[in-house]
Amino acid sequence: MGIGAPADRCPSTIAGSRWISGKFCPINPPRPNGGNLKELALLRHAFGHMRPKQIETTDTYAYMDARKAPVRANREVSLLSAVFKKAIRWGAVKSNLCKDIERNEETPREQYIEDEEFWDVHAIAPPVIQLAMLLS
Repeated sequence: MGIGAPADRCPSTIAGSRWISGKFCPINPPRPNGGNLKELALLRHAFGHMRPKQIETTDTYAYMDARKAPVRANREVSLLSAVFKKAIRWGAVKSNLCKDIERNEETPREQYIEDEEFWDVHAIAPPVIQLAMLLS
């Protein structure tokens, strides 16, 4: 454990960490609808039985391969990377194993809003959003 790192912030296992429970969420700002907390729960389920030093790159790739949603897997590995950054700071690990992980391929979305769709959304949006829509 590093200098100045409170004992309760340097987990003996990922599952035992108060931090991974969402109390010390590393992503700023947190994603809406508890997205980070859902990702943390998935990571805890997959890696919670392991000490941070026991997790290897091959474990992370196995996790990504097992996920049926490759883009979600990328986001979850990014969050795991943030977990490891904090773990380095607190002295629980020496390096971030996610740093060199090759992410799954992503295809950017291409959706163009038609005028009718724009005005349908505009009609039900709050006034401040309506103004922002008109200014954009």
